[in-house]
Amino acid sequence: MTDLFENYTSPWMNDELTMLRDAARKFFTTELAPQQERWETNGIVDRDAWTKTGAAGFLLAEMPVEYGGAGGDYRHETVIMEEQLRSGASGLGTQVHSQIVAPYFLHYGNKEQRERWLPGMSAGTKVGAIAMTEPNTGSDL
Repeated sequence: MTDLFENYTSPWMNDELTMLRDAARKFFTTELAPQQERWETNGIVDRDAWTKTGAAGFLLAEMPVEYGGAGGDYRHETVIMEEQLRSGASGLGTQVHSQIVAPYFLHYGNKEQRERWLPGMSAGTKVGAIAMTEPNTGSDL
C-alpha cells in the first residue's frame, strides 16, 4: 500500500526545516536505527546514543541557546521527532527528554537549576525522565 502522505508537505515547512529534516533523517537512519534491535534485546540504550544525538543538535531544539538548546520552536522538535520515529529508532525517549522534562526546568525551575541541567540535557550527557503518581485516584497515568 502506498503511503498516502508520501508527497505531502505541511504548510509550516520552510527551507530551514527541510534542511533539518534531511539532516535528522540521515542521522537517525545511519547512526541510531541500526542499534534499535540490540537496545531491545539488551533492554537499554547505549549512553553514546544520547551524546551523539546531542552533538548532532537533535536534543532540546526548542530550548533557548543560553541553556544549550538550539533556540528553535515546536516545528523544529516536530521535524526531529518525525524523522526519529520514521527511522525506527524509537528506544531513546527523546520526546519525554526534550519536550516534557526540559520545559519543566525552563518554566518552573530556578536559574541555578536551568543552568545546572539544561546544557547537559542538550548535550546528551544528562538524560531527563519523569515519573508521576496519583495515589488514591482512578486515572491511569
